[in-house]
Amino acid sequence: DLRYIRQLLLIPFAPILVLIYSQWDVSGPFFALSGLLVGFFAGVLPYSDISYDGTAFATVMQTGIRGRADRLGRTLGVASITIPLIVIVDLVTLGLSGRWDLLPPVLGASLGLTLIGFGVSAVSSAFLVVPTPAPGDSPFKRVPGSSFSMFLTFFACWALVAVIGLPAVIPAAIATFGGSSVAGWIAFVVGPVLGLLVLAVGVVLGGKRFDANAPSLLAQLRSFQGA
Repeated sequence: DLRYIRQLLLIPFAPILVLIYSQWDVSGPFFALSGLLVGFFAGVLPYSDISYDGTAFATVMQTGIRGRADRLGRTLGVASITIPLIVIVDLVTLGLSGRWDLLPPVLGASLGLTLIGFGVSAVSSAFLVVPTPAPGDSPFKRVPGSSFSMFLTFFACWALVAVIGLPAVIPAAIATFGGSSVAGWIAFVVGPVLGLLVLAVGVVLGGKRFDANAPSLLAQLRSFQGA
């Protein structure tokens, strides 16, 4: 769906923004850690995934799919694109910075943040929908009524991911700025394990909410179309 392009652009642009902030210092620690920012953004891509279904969401309901299966299926779909991209970004940024010693903490923390974001999004997207461009419209088209609600939802998801992800981010930072290889391996293990745990909880909680809230979500989507 081309309407996801606007969000996906954050993935390649995040390291560039970090590079600008660090005054084009490729060898600096901030650029080496930019993969964490990519994972942070990528995880909340599906924060309101049902919104892009539009009224076609009715066909999803007609299949009788259970909430957990829907949450997991949507997550696997976005993960098949974002996870490889994050790994590539990590390898490229670490290669350019020459900091291959940071591969364990950067890879572990960035993937952990992504999985945590998927877990948070599995819940948030079962609670609400927001106005989005119609299929075939430009992904950059402004939709009336969408800006404020999207901002609040994005901010809430980002804040939650940032807090939950601290057990992975802190060791990664210690490894980068303190030179601790032990902390680096801690981040490598804690990130994915914590991420998978949060994702599992998100799929369960989001699935329950999906089962109870699907008719209400469809009604909101139909109201957007008629607005």
